[in-house]
Amino acid sequence: MECFGQKSASEFMNLGLSRYYAQDYEGAVENYTKAIQLEPNFANAYYFRAKAHEKLLQLKQALDDLTQAIKYKPDFGEAYFHRGNIYEKMTKKDLACQDWTKASSHGYYEANYVIKQKCGVKKKSFSEDD
Repeated sequence: MECFGQKSASEFMNLGLSRYYAQDYEGAVENYTKAIQLEPNFANAYYFRAKAHEKLLQLKQALDDLTQAIKYKPDFGEAYFHRGNIYEKMTKKDLACQDWTKASSHGYYEANYVIKQKCGVKKKSFSEDD
């Protein structure tokens, strides 16, 4: 296994976060990728790489990374939430609502507001005949 100058996956993760917050999204993707190469089941690296891909408008790559993050950490509520956001951007509302619901069920309760706003059942309007 290549060690990239003896840095650990966590060190590359931290470098990726630094680049992400400096708005160097391509550099962030490179560092997250190195972290994943060193630790292929590093759910957080996939998650944050997805966020960088989203900033670069690479929605397919973001979706793939979020799916990997969920694969390695099935109770990752925040990853479900963000995957729902990507699905919404791809105009796949049903899949978005499914993921937001999973996010909520895994403790990411901020999803409840989105579910209510974007997935709620429309109220019936009653006519005089009802």
